[in-house]
Amino acid sequence: MFINDCHNGMGMRIGIILTIMLLFSTIVTAQESPGFFTSLLPENMEKEIIRLDNPAKLDRISLGIVQEELDALGVKGVYQEISREEKEIKSALPENDKNPLIFKKIVKVYRVNTLGKETYVTKVTISVTGNGLEKVEVIEKVSEEYLKSTAWAIFSEQPEILEKVPAKFKWQIDYIPPGETKDFSYTIEANVKEIPTGTIVAGYKPTFSIYFARFLYNGGWVVVLIAICIISYYTNKQYKKIKQKIDHKRTKTMFKKDKFFRK
Repeated sequence: MFINDCHNGMGMRIGIILTIMLLFSTIVTAQESPGFFTSLLPENMEKEIIRLDNPAKLDRISLGIVQEELDALGVKGVYQEISREEKEIKSALPENDKNPLIFKKIVKVYRVNTLGKETYVTKVTISVTGNGLEKVEVIEKVSEEYLKSTAWAIFSEQPEILEKVPAKFKWQIDYIPPGETKDFSYTIEANVKEIPTGTIVAGYKPTFSIYFARFLYNGGWVVVLIAICIISYYTNKQYKKIKQKIDHKRTKTMFKKDKFFRK
């Protein structure tokens, strides 16, 4: 009886898993955005599947200065690029459980001539390429030598201001797809002669459910399905062997009882 119950329980569990896998195979082969099926999965896994099914396309920004940035700074005149520095940097050690990212930093300096007067404008771009980390944060601290206050900077997109003086600010994005690059920039009226240091770019490792969702989405569900079928086959085979032994003992016992009562 116990063996039978275990077998039935195992069969039920395998049936549930197979059903989930079949639902998942429907999800990952669908061309449209997942809807009903993903709502049956854990929230993190649901979000990851939607992400994978509809990967975000990030638009790159101009690495060079644009007229709108000069206008926003209140600098008028003819401008010319006089220097460019580009460097791949590993982030400074982040705090807490964040994981550092390697990013590219591009610094372009322009000389602007206004009625015989020269001024300098620098555009700093931080380019982060996704590698699977989530909740990516870009924290930048600018020396007072170049920027007295965040009020005097023009940003590609408004960051969270952490400190006005000295200028310290943070951009955050939930997710950058692997291979995709997200650009963040700020433009200031200064002649930055070297690439500013102290930038922190970090993110968090995905949870197990997200790793598992990526594995299944990329064809791993076939492997899991085969593994379940193999386990089910050998479990069933083992169950039959045990059942044969029990039936044999039961038959033998009944034969002995029958023989005893005949006497």
